[in-house]
Amino acid sequence: MIPQSGRISDQVKATHAGLGRIFHFEKPGLYFLPISGGIINKRTEHLIRGFFLAINGEFSGIDSDPVTARALNAELVELFKTADFKDEFQGIPIELGEVLIGDDSRSVRYKQKDPAGGFDKEVPDLNLTFHQFYRFVCVLNNLVYASESIIGFVFDAARLDERMLKRFSMLLRHFRERIEKSRHIIYFFFSDTPDHTFSESVLYGSEEFHRIGKIAQEGVVPFPPFAICRDSLVRIASVALKAHSPLIFFLGAGTSKQAGMPTGPEILDYALKELLGNTYSDKETAVREVIRRLGNPPWLSPDDLTSEHVISLMSETNANYLHTDTFRWLKECDKNAEPKESHQTLVRYCLEQGKSILLTTNFDTVIDRVDQASLRVVFRDEEFKTVENLTRSELFDTLAKDKKVGLVKLHGSLEAPQTIALKIEQLKDLSSPKSTFWERLFKPLYEEAYIPVLIVGYSFHDPDLIHRFEELGNRGFQVIVVTREPTWRMWEVADQPARDGARGMIRSVNFELLTDCLANALKN
Repeated sequence: MIPQSGRISDQVKATHAGLGRIFHFEKPGLYFLPISGGIINKRTEHLIRGFFLAINGEFSGIDSDPVTARALNAELVELFKTADFKDEFQGIPIELGEVLIGDDSRSVRYKQKDPAGGFDKEVPDLNLTFHQFYRFVCVLNNLVYASESIIGFVFDAARLDERMLKRFSMLLRHFRERIEKSRHIIYFFFSDTPDHTFSESVLYGSEEFHRIGKIAQEGVVPFPPFAICRDSLVRIASVALKAHSPLIFFLGAGTSKQAGMPTGPEILDYALKELLGNTYSDKETAVREVIRRLGNPPWLSPDDLTSEHVISLMSETNANYLHTDTFRWLKECDKNAEPKESHQTLVRYCLEQGKSILLTTNFDTVIDRVDQASLRVVFRDEEFKTVENLTRSELFDTLAKDKKVGLVKLHGSLEAPQTIALKIEQLKDLSSPKSTFWERLFKPLYEEAYIPVLIVGYSFHDPDLIHRFEELGNRGFQVIVVTREPTWRMWEVADQPARDGARGMIRSVNFELLTDCLANALKN
């Protein structure tokens, strides 16, 4: 059926434009683009297929036949004999082997060996996991006998169990150099689990395989491969360190995860279970119920719901929301959380750099406990009033003179529970002292060099800050979004209009890898 609305047409344009913007056809290699949402649907595959047809490339979709025109490559045959490629079907051992399809085509199938020496029995090609593995093998086999191909390959990584994940990884690593030497360019489009299992196992931190973007509902979110991300962060850290020029870090919940603090989605899930009690069945249903209770506002999508919305509902029946189980759980998590080497590296870099400041919406005390003597922590309104009249230069000079790192907690601190922002009503805007401080710190740069703002592990869900981030580029600040899994919203913030030299960017690494870059800069 052809869609009647213009929405799909807009998505086609956005997706094709995005794919064209990030594909580099002159450079052979293996490139990967996750599909956000964890589901590959016909619409998404249709958009990708259309792009490859437009550039005369080849394409293998979820339902494509696993077919190869040549006999299985000898290296493939030898690999299939190893224990890693053996499996079982209905409790019976099976092995991979070649099968004929017609007179001039071949495929690969798992077979049950006949112990009597007769004909082997093929395993029915009904299992999607096996089917996409067969497709992958056939595409690899075709590439061995060809050169200079451009191929799009779609697969559902969320369906790969641990054994199949290992097989995909082994084949990719075994044939990567041959693929590059034959000047092939392969783009892998894949769905993943909510925990990003395939990306975690195969792609994160890899210099062999290049994650170059993500397909979202709104279009394509582009970002550079890992090696470029790492090198540019080392360069930014090194330049700021040597020049002792201002550098601003903005820390989200992702920076405290390694210490033992929950992430935003985890807090949301805990709050949902407390609110709904025995009626809670699953997170998706719970989110829809909360949105219904909030009156189904058109601006609130399931992806935009946060724990603050849920706690606001709780406060309707329990005015003292600080007595909720969710808050007590957060306090216990903070009590048990321990600063890691990455947090120590961040504070050490800021001390040596001399003109760095840490802003955060986190109300945990992980960073606070790294080196209390070296930190000036600000989170109460009266504390903001002591610095709100300082110019940006005066603030940085004061911190440098006192040999302190400023830690500014915009949403309060668990050290003083009454200061924290837990309800959505508390996030409509910053308080007056905090707003004045923000405007002073981010006063437009007219004749000064641009100042990098590294936004790390942050989801961009806070209504009191989104509009503030969106105007930093025009003020002369370089927005650098540091996250392993960029979203469309993050891309919009990074891609905002900016003054010369302050163009934003996305760097797809996590907090720990960022601090490795800071440590690298300190060594050099």
